Amino acid sequence: MTPKKEQYARKAEGWTDAEYADARAYLDHRAELIATLGAPLRAGEEVLDLACGDGGLGEHLLARGLAYTGIDAEPAMVDAARRRLGDRATVGVGDLNSFVPERPVAATTVFRAIYYAHDRAAFFARAARFTERKLVFDLNPRQYPVDA
Repeated sequence: MTPKKEQYARKAEGWTDAEYADARAYLDHRAELIATLGAPLRAGEEVLDLACGDGGLGEHLLARGLAYTGIDAEPAMVDAARRRLGDRATVGVGDLNSFVPERPVAATTVFRAIYYAHDRAAFFARAARFTERKLVFDLNPRQYPVDA
């Protein structure tokens, strides 16, 4: 297990609450952006959350009437997300560098993880094939150059 992977496995339970000063406000704001930025999403449309962690964002998207699928490469995070979301969502193990859903989704999100894409151009091209409405992601330009 790599040091980074071990870190995520060890911190999986309670990840959301530990990572954000006000997790509820932060994730609700993210969910609002996903639902309304650009083409608005309609109730029942599916959001694919790559590198979903413990599924904290899923609760806020589900509360907006959206369907949620969370994928994370760390099995401990997936287990934590399944405990958090239960049967209200689909959660599975997968790598954002290769994961392709069984059917198209309305939106794909990648928060705090776009830098894990080995080849960002290839990632965006692959995501475009299964994402029907929008891809929402973030990056920290102080940490990672935008042109990269």
